Parts: sequence; structure tokens; C-alpha cells
Amino acid sequence: MSVLESIELSSELIANLDEYIGVVTPEHVDLSKVKYYEEEFNKNETIQAEDVELLGVQTLKAMDLVADYAYVADRFAKHAHVLLDKAAATIYYTTAPAFITKSNSKDGDGARNKFIDQEPAYTNAKDLRDGWMALKDYLDNKYNIFKEKHYWVKKRIQAMVEAN
Repeated sequence: MSVLESIELSSELIANLDEYIGVVTPEHVDLSKVKYYEEEFNKNETIQAEDVELLGVQTLKAMDLVADYAYVADRFAKHAHVLLDKAAATIYYTTAPAFITKSNSKDGDGARNKFIDQEPAYTNAKDLRDGWMALKDYLDNKYNIFKEKHYWVKKRIQAMVEAN
């Protein structure tokens, strides 16, 4: 890992995407707050009546946090996709023609595309994009889990109100 150990995803990162896209990778993202809420919800399967309201607020905070993180991860993924396209185009028009000439390949057989897939600049950009997309999917999944937990809490509150 580089000098940057971890970073919290925030909308401030979006303002300087070009500056951060090469430095911040999905591996640098600090997910400790997400894990904190996840642990809190897992240990609160059997809750007391006075704790239900607090848990409801926590689920909303967790949903809000994860939605914000997912938005930032999505922006990074889209920006990484643009970088991937740029890398592919650069290789396609600069490096690949020399490779085709040197290897006596015909351009019509997809030699350029095969060459692009082997270039480190392209594979690094692809790995970056895929990493951000995977993080976004992970956060979307956590959002749905927290949403289900909030629904469960809401049903508990309704049952308690009806019981009184």
C-alpha cells in the first residue's frame, strides 16, 4: 500500500477526482463506520423496548452513510472507466500499430485489441475501475441490508404501539 493508509469517502473527494483517482484506490477506503453499524445491528437482534427507537435512528444514519459512500464510489468508478477508455485509445492508436507491424499481424484479426488487453496501462486502469465497481456493489448491498433492518425496527415499533 502507498503512503496513504486509509481515507473516508466523502463528497469533497469528488471535487478533486482527477487529483485523487490515481492515489485513492478502493483498498484505501476506510469502512470502519460501516462495520461499526453492522456489528451494532448484529448484536441487537434481541432488543429491549427502550432501545428500539435508538436502533431506528441508527439504521437511518447507517443508510445515509452507506448511500453517501456508494455515491462517491460510483463517481470514482465512472471516472476510472473514462481513464480506461483513454488508456485503450492511446494504446490502440500509438503502441498497437508498431506491434502489428513488428509481429506481421493483420489489423483486421483483432490484433490491436489483443495487444491492448496485455498492456499494463490498460490492465491497471481496468483493475481500478473494477475495484471501484465492486466497492459500489458492496455498499449498495450494505444499504439494502440496513434498509431491511430499519424495516424490521419499524415493525417492532408498530407492534409495541399496538400492544399498548
